[in-house]
Amino acid sequence: LDPSYQLQTIRKLNSETTVPPMFAPPLAIIPAKDRKKQRLKLSDLEFVTANIDDMAEASGILVSSFFENAALNPTFHAIRAHREHLRLREHHGGEEHVQTIVRWEGEPIAFVDVDARPKGDPELNPRPYISDLAVRPEFRRQGIATQLVLYCEDIVQRIWQKQFVYLRVETKNAVALRMYANLGYELFSHNQIQGKATLRKSLQEASTQTLSMKDVALSKNEENADFSCPPSVLSSFSSSLYRRTHLESPSSTLSSQ
Repeated sequence: LDPSYQLQTIRKLNSETTVPPMFAPPLAIIPAKDRKKQRLKLSDLEFVTANIDDMAEASGILVSSFFENAALNPTFHAIRAHREHLRLREHHGGEEHVQTIVRWEGEPIAFVDVDARPKGDPELNPRPYISDLAVRPEFRRQGIATQLVLYCEDIVQRIWQKQFVYLRVETKNAVALRMYANLGYELFSHNQIQGKATLRKSLQEASTQTLSMKDVALSKNEENADFSCPPSVLSSFSSSLYRRTHLESPSSTLSSQ
């Protein structure tokens, strides 16, 4: 991979838009298999409310997380990062909306968005809504995603004083489904978006419970787990979810975000 070629592509794209130039983090174009796993202490993480200038770093995190295979094509990767940057900038700001970057030793390693602003049909766009939850591949399996979800829940409950929080997850992502089940999320709907389930958590009920990290930590064997979800995991939400998404629609494709 030639980083200079990727940066040339970004400069060309920047010259074609009025949006301020973006910076594509170099790690955004390195395939996950070529990155060295990083071990850290959760107590060393810094949760920072992102401003609009942080959206370039956020786009790098999203692309490295959701488009890992695309890193083999630096041109596509540069274009994808540019589009994510534009999307995040357009989405940024507003009351009851927080975008958060997690830093470790000053380095951006994870991102999440939580948004309570009304958007169209509340059945299709439930609020408050957690989205764009992404952890760079070399920092996964250490509880960072769990900490981000709990951080968003705290904002929703303590600052915005909302009773529920929603999110969507791919129905074949067994690791994520298990994490959300252990965090107390329940099936809300699965018909709006193909291949995804909408989950909901009551924060009133959660406030009376104590959750320890060992309850949601993933075992070593799950690091390379098959992401097709077994009925035992989906039963945490609803057995009908497994039947409808795997038996009735076996050929459905999944989105990356």
